This record gives sequence, C-alpha cells and structure tokens, in this order.
Amino acid sequence: MYATSDSPPWALYLHENAQFGGTKYRNPSNRSWIANYGQASDIRMEEQLVGLYRVAVVRSLHIVDEVIREEDGRPCHLRGMTGNIWLGRTCERLKEEGLMAFGSWEGLSEEVCRFSGQHWESALKGLRPRPVEVASSCALTE
Repeated sequence: MYATSDSPPWALYLHENAQFGGTKYRNPSNRSWIANYGQASDIRMEEQLVGLYRVAVVRSLHIVDEVIREEDGRPCHLRGMTGNIWLGRTCERLKEEGLMAFGSWEGLSEEVCRFSGQHWESALKGLRPRPVEVASSCALTE
C-alpha cells in the first residue's frame, strides 16, 4: 500500500529472497488500472510505501506470478476498474487456486485499511524502514 494524497493504491509484492528481493505488481494511480510490474530489492525502503501486510506463504513463485499476470488478459479497461478492484479480483483468483486463504475479500480489505490507518502518517513523513505485519484473517502456514 502506497501513501498518496487520495485513497492509497494497493499492490501485491511477491518476495523471492533476501538477495534478489521480489516483484511488485501495482498501479501507480487508484483512478484507473495501469499494470506496472517491477523488481524491488529492498521494498521496505521505498518512497511512499505505507507498509507490507503478509497475506500468504508462497511455495511456487512461478504459479503465483502466472495467476497475477493472467488478470491482465481479462478486461481491465472497464469503466471504474481501479488498482484496488484489480487487487480484489486477483486475490480472489489466488484463493480459487488454493494459493491464498482468507474468509472474504471485504474482511481482508478492512483489516488492511486498519493497518494503513495506523502507519499512514509515518509513511508521509518518509520514515524508513516500513513496517511488516501478518494478516490475522489469512491462514498462513510455513
């Protein structure tokens, strides 16, 4: 989740390892969907990052990456499509594939919004590194 002047655009981050970092899948604006994938070697130091909220333990990075990118092949240019709507659809797809476990998107979304509210001000002040917390509504197993 990134701190901006309007509602925060959310992102997915797929961590690979400490040396490489991982891939972030995000939308630079919450107004419309524009895919923006990139490598992040130390994501906790990124400008405007509110924090990281761990929602899954991933055993197959390749499969998760495919499912996330598969959403780009779907009609994302529809009126009203935002990054947060894309994220909800993507998380639901990951859940369908057994790659994420959570009760409802609404519940997870509310939990992430509470996390954002707690860390928003420090993100705007540029404090680093950003916090990492584990979602209580997701079933995380190692």
